[in-house]
Amino acid sequence: MIENPGQAARKNAVRDLILGVVFFILLSVVLFGVVFGIPLTGTPKLSEVNTATVSFDGKTVEVTPEDMQIAVDLAGGLKRWVGECDQTMPKAVITYQMKDGTEVVVGADKDTIYKDGKYYAPKGTNGELFQNVVEGIFFGE
Repeated sequence: MIENPGQAARKNAVRDLILGVVFFILLSVVLFGVVFGIPLTGTPKLSEVNTATVSFDGKTVEVTPEDMQIAVDLAGGLKRWVGECDQTMPKAVITYQMKDGTEVVVGADKDTIYKDGKYYAPKGTNGELFQNVVEGIFFGE
């Protein structure tokens, strides 16, 4: 069977277009990660959290229902980076008691992001922001 040259050209054009779109999407994801950092995975969603406690510099308080959205958003806003970081527990830590009975622990400071036993290097200043917001909102005088 002889293939029409115009039909072969259209098939090649469609294939090239699809490959171009896939390449562009992959490049966009990589560039996003380089510029903004890699989002911390497995952070809790508001609908999944039952209660939460916040610890800062040895003091602990219970998160009120009014402040629960802030506590959840703080963990969701953390971006990590590849590389070495301090293996010490950050001063600011939020422990989420989930509705399914599990516990998620997230903490951060300017040098470290901690989540459930793993330490990550923060991208930019979001670890320091986490610590400052925890201190200001939950432990402000």
